[in-house]
Amino acid sequence: MIDFLSTPLVARANVFDKLEIEDLFSLSERSRSASIAIKQVDWRILDTIIDFDDCRGRSRIQREPQAEQGHGKTVEYELMKKNGNFIPKMKINEREFDIRRLHPDMPSPDAWTNNDFRRWFVRHALRLLCDLFGHLHGVACGMEIEQMRDIMNMRLLRSVVMTDDHVHAHDVTTFCNNFRGRTLLLYPYIFGKLEESTRMMNIPHLYVKNAQWMNRSHLMRFNGKNGFFFETSLRTEDCISFVKRWLYGQDHRLRSIVIRSQHPNAFSEKKVIESFDGVKAWDPKQRQRFYKFEDEWKQNFFREETHLLDGAWGFDLERHDKLLCTMRVTPNAFCLFIWHRRFPSYDKN
Repeated sequence: MIDFLSTPLVARANVFDKLEIEDLFSLSERSRSASIAIKQVDWRILDTIIDFDDCRGRSRIQREPQAEQGHGKTVEYELMKKNGNFIPKMKINEREFDIRRLHPDMPSPDAWTNNDFRRWFVRHALRLLCDLFGHLHGVACGMEIEQMRDIMNMRLLRSVVMTDDHVHAHDVTTFCNNFRGRTLLLYPYIFGKLEESTRMMNIPHLYVKNAQWMNRSHLMRFNGKNGFFFETSLRTEDCISFVKRWLYGQDHRLRSIVIRSQHPNAFSEKKVIESFDGVKAWDPKQRQRFYKFEDEWKQNFFREETHLLDGAWGFDLERHDKLLCTMRVTPNAFCLFIWHRRFPSYDKN
């Protein structure tokens, strides 16, 4: 090992690159010199998806010269369980590691509850990766909102699925003030009032399952690309106001707004059409019939109601800069689709 560690960095890097990720962890666990040598290689940590509740994740590790997308080694990691309870062992790919050896400074976990283990995982699982392989490049995660205080760096989060049953508006505000990612899927019921100036409305790709709190001012402040707001109390007039903001404005970010109401007859197609001059039915020469999302999670919202994406039943408006929108209205759903490309193979969102 001593002779190997004295070889040139490129030679060491080529050897390390042939080893599996669990082998590199084993080397770093046994030898401080080996750990230092591994860290000297220019690694990248990519495509991380992690579930902070189930304490499992997956990342792709590659050397910087191998910048081609898809290259690298996949590493899966999870806290192990016995009889339904977490134990102080982590499986990295198919190899088991004692977390007390991976994290020698940790307090004794002998009396830990499952929540204690989750807290450790949130705080240290990604840190172990970063300590050996360098910087993370974006993280997608599922989490509960109380876990945000344990995450080592909120700015690393690219996409978040919030899995709580219910949360308080104050905690949501704190989360959104610190979140700098691109996608937020918010499932819990929110108690309390969200400020109309909430940073949530600046998140590029936003899904809110329970948006009973939402009013017209919230909607008018949405500055993202794709917004999905379900179980709202919004009405026809609120949607008309939003369309007018887009129609007479300069917004080039917006791709789609989908609003579902908790009321059975919240929206009137007739009233929407009568509110605008120049409304036209679908013209096959002007745009594609079906609106389609590139991302599967967005498309899945319409799995049982694909007719909402059928633009043959929608009504079109052309803005002063020739940007076209389609309005699709049913008694309990309002959809606004913006055609940045009128005949795409799919719409990049």
